[in-house]
Order: sequence, then C-alpha cells, then structure tokens
Amino acid sequence: RRVLFRSFGARISFAGSRPDQTGWLLDGTNIKSMSNFGTPGSASGLMLGVDAVREFQVLTSNYSAEFGGSSGGLVNMVTKSGTNELHGTVYEFLRNDNLDAARWEDNKRKGKPEFKRNQYGVSAGGPIRKDKTFIFGNYESLRERRGNTSISDVPDFEVHQGRVNTGPGGSLVQGNVAPSIR
Repeated sequence: RRVLFRSFGARISFAGSRPDQTGWLLDGTNIKSMSNFGTPGSASGLMLGVDAVREFQVLTSNYSAEFGGSSGGLVNMVTKSGTNELHGTVYEFLRNDNLDAARWEDNKRKGKPEFKRNQYGVSAGGPIRKDKTFIFGNYESLRERRGNTSISDVPDFEVHQGRVNTGPGGSLVQGNVAPSIR
C-alpha cells in the first residue's frame, strides 16, 4: 500500500497500481471522484465524518466480480443508519504545536511554527416511525490555524531603474542590477 498526498487529501494505491485505479464504494455505490484524481474527498481530505462509517473493508487482490471496475485495490464502506432508539455522539480531536515534537527543520530555524487544529463533529440517529422509518445524520468540521508568515523583500521603483540603496545613509548609486529584476 502506498499513500500519496495531492489535491484535497491522501491518495491510496494498492499492489503497485496507480492511485486512480483504486475503487471506492459507499453503501454499494461507486463514489470514485475523477475531479480529485480518483479519490473521493472533501476540502479537509476526509470522505465522511469519522462517526458516519459503521464498517469498512479493504480488498487488495482476488476479489470477486461484483467489485469489478478497478485494477488496484478496493475500499468498501457502509454508513451507519438510524435504529428504534435515539443515539448519537459529540467528538473533538485536538492537535497543536505544543503537543508535537519538533522536526529537524524547526530546530534549524529556532522553533516550531504556531499550529492549532480542531476537528469536531456530531452524529445522531433514531426512529421517525418505529420499526418502519429511520434517520441518521452526521456533521463534521475542521478548524486549522497556522502561524506561518512569509515576508519577502520586493524591489522598489529605484531598483527597477538600476539604482541600489547602499545602506543606512540612504544614498542611491547606479549599480549592476540583473536585467531580470529591471
């Protein structure tokens, strides 16, 4: 199994196949997304809320013809449904820079950048008409705050004219400025 990151999330490939050759079934329906390089997903890179999937099955080879249409592996998911009893969950996953170990690059630049992520959601299900009609719903949200700030020095009008500021005195001198800057 190989995981690649592109577009809106992880792309999974099996047995040496390309990621867009992986099949995706949700409740028996093909949900393979051609707009996201074959992998279904939302803006957060998730396919469903973590509490909406009742079970999943990963098939990598020798699966039956009912799962045809993909030369790689297959991810088969079944969603939860309502029952005769009201049930639900509320959840949150927290990740922030205070809980993360520093990477090598962070040590090189003298500290980790600010990072906070909250992924939270709610799911609920129950009866509409006992033993006949049921309802289930799931909502999930992702809130991410990063402290990355990029500051670039943009050449001003004088540099474009070939005049370079020599220092604190602010005197401009004619300099050798690369033509690509002008």
